[in-house]
Amino acid sequence: MSKKDCGIWFFGLAGSGKTFASSIIKPRISDAFVIDGDDVRRHISFDLGYTDEDRKIQLQRVIGLAEIAIKNHKYPIISTVTMNDSILKQSNVLGLRVVNIVRSREQVIAARVGLYQNGKNVVGKDIPQKSIKTEKIKNDGSANFKKIVLNYVE
Repeated sequence: MSKKDCGIWFFGLAGSGKTFASSIIKPRISDAFVIDGDDVRRHISFDLGYTDEDRKIQLQRVIGLAEIAIKNHKYPIISTVTMNDSILKQSNVLGLRVVNIVRSREQVIAARVGLYQNGKNVVGKDIPQKSIKTEKIKNDGSANFKKIVLNYVE
């Protein structure tokens, strides 16, 4: 991480490897604080569904948690399915490095079969994945992905 980075935000489709990337980074950063979008949804955003509008609200809550973590001298490691231009701008102001984890459609579906077959309001299925200009990491399912993620902390 560069000295200016106050945290990292991974985003990408369900099954892309965001949680795995977070688990690789967390032990290597002192004062790391994981903010997983699934945990936020379960404990804070349980009032939301999965519509595009609800996802925007979810992102606003996540950026709020990140700001609290940074103010408390923690290093947030964030993972969410979506990202938008407004949250990207706020992330840049806070010093968060935003990285899109991309994986082949076949591998993503294989990782989350039930979600992509039966789910509704799923990004990458019936909600289009928006193109956001950020760094990208390709997860090819090999050990190379772990090496690429580790380069972010070494």
